Amino acid sequence: MPVESRYIDARGYLHATVREPVSISEIEEGLRRVVTSAQHPANVPTLWDLREWDFGNVNRSRLMQIIDVRSRHPDRGNARLALLVKTEVQFGLSRMYELLSDSHDLPQLIQVFYSEEEALNWLLHQEPDRAGDFRNLDDGASPSRA
Repeated sequence: MPVESRYIDARGYLHATVREPVSISEIEEGLRRVVTSAQHPANVPTLWDLREWDFGNVNRSRLMQIIDVRSRHPDRGNARLALLVKTEVQFGLSRMYELLSDSHDLPQLIQVFYSEEEALNWLLHQEPDRAGDFRNLDDGASPSRA
């Protein structure tokens, strides 16, 4: 299954992994499972682990299709979404996705990370985000790479 998720009850977040190849309908089905699960609320903070997705077929059009899927699931509310990546290409396209999401007024907060530890800190402890939604308590350094 290209989109797999498991609820980490002890920490209160969903860990979702996307693997290649993945279709838009599979992404939609994965999101539908997130919002209808009895294990957690629909707006559960979610770590989207994209490190196994090669992004070979990802372009602006594909990102817009994913945004369209998200817009059809308003029950996600203002969930925090941490996107975990391993390559510069993944990081760049994920940042583009973050910015496109912002420009389409989707309420979820999205941040992109190389480090799972930093992603979880932001996701669970509401540490400052780099976009300035919260007062920045660190030195403002860019995300580190794991």
